[in-house]
Amino acid sequence: MGIKAILILIIPFCLFSQNNLLVDSLNTNFQNINHITSKYDSTYDFHVVFLLPFCQISNHEILDMELDSISEDSKISDFNVNRKSLISTDFLNGFLTYLNKINDVKFKISVYDIDSGENSKAIIDSLIKKRVFKNVDIVIGPLFTENFLYFSKKFNKKIPVISPFSKKSNIVSNNPYSIQIKPIIENQIKIFAKYILDEHKDDKIIVINRDTLFKSKRITLLGSDTLVIDTVVTNDVKLRDIFLNQIDTTSNIDYKNININKTVVDSIYHELDTLGNKNIVVIPSNDNVFVTDLLSKLHACRDTNLLVYGMPSSYNFNHLSVDDLMDLKLSFPHHGLDDYEFKKQFILEFINQHNYISDLKYSLTGYEVGCYFISLLKKYGSIIPELAEDGPVRFVESFYDFKKLDSKGYINNGITILRYDDFGYKRLY
Repeated sequence: MGIKAILILIIPFCLFSQNNLLVDSLNTNFQNINHITSKYDSTYDFHVVFLLPFCQISNHEILDMELDSISEDSKISDFNVNRKSLISTDFLNGFLTYLNKINDVKFKISVYDIDSGENSKAIIDSLIKKRVFKNVDIVIGPLFTENFLYFSKKFNKKIPVISPFSKKSNIVSNNPYSIQIKPIIENQIKIFAKYILDEHKDDKIIVINRDTLFKSKRITLLGSDTLVIDTVVTNDVKLRDIFLNQIDTTSNIDYKNININKTVVDSIYHELDTLGNKNIVVIPSNDNVFVTDLLSKLHACRDTNLLVYGMPSSYNFNHLSVDDLMDLKLSFPHHGLDDYEFKKQFILEFINQHNYISDLKYSLTGYEVGCYFISLLKKYGSIIPELAEDGPVRFVESFYDFKKLDSKGYINNGITILRYDDFGYKRLY
């Protein structure tokens, strides 16, 4: 990322300029918030507010520098720039890259630096007190879980508040207008389990997970050594329980749960059905060591009737060869599909507009958020309740299918199920 590109964004300055966009100055202190408007027309159709941790205070070293003193060869790594500033820059510029395609609607964009840490809460309180959210159509951010929960609990207006990155299960608990973009793992597994149980009701299903771990250590107590044993419940147990809870105990589904209480698997051959039925192995684990060892042993079985289902972390799993993963027909839930041609085009557009190479994880999410939510605003004039009635739908690379949680906010149930196939992925669901 170029130094000048980041400076343009973290200094209170006009962020973007085109005919359909009005921009607020980026501001931390909120003592002088300027609305930058067109000389000819100050009206707009929709007002979007961003709450982003640009962390201007943390970046005083680079902000104090003169632009002319910075070499064209300078890299962002040469300076002590807060990582959250870089994430915010990429995310916002990704959103603006999409807006550059919109010519029939006018937007007002307000961007506020909420900093980080405890200072964020004071800034959030100040923003709410100063009523900067009057006549706002949508709020995007804060980006990170703690600040999003704090803001959504304090914020009592009927305005949609979007969390673009957090995968925490409690992110929409504080506000009925909060919206979580990333599907949470619990919901992914529930949908995944239903697919497996419907698809393999006549097969043998084997669920293999790491069991509760017992770690021992010696401590000195009252002058003598004492052996203390700690119990560690692995995340596998939680993921397994979510899966097993979807099984109807009154059904005739043939399933077995195997708990492995070691970090490696000695042998699972004797658990496989050798009578010609399909062996369906489900691995509710994100531990790369455990999963790699288990997949290696399963592959050694050379069982052509074997199908393996893993967790979302199986996507781009590079601990085994793709050939082995295809042999195992490894399948897993995911929230989208890669579109390499689109990514190439997006990278070119982004560089042409912003003059630096972004981290796609953040800039592409910004673009997708713009693509999906701006389309809703254009189509319906609002986000809620249309949000829960519009899906399931795919935008760019992600799937969206929002569900309202009683008195809470909206979660995204938009997932797909992929299988390693033909050196890529085959969509099953």
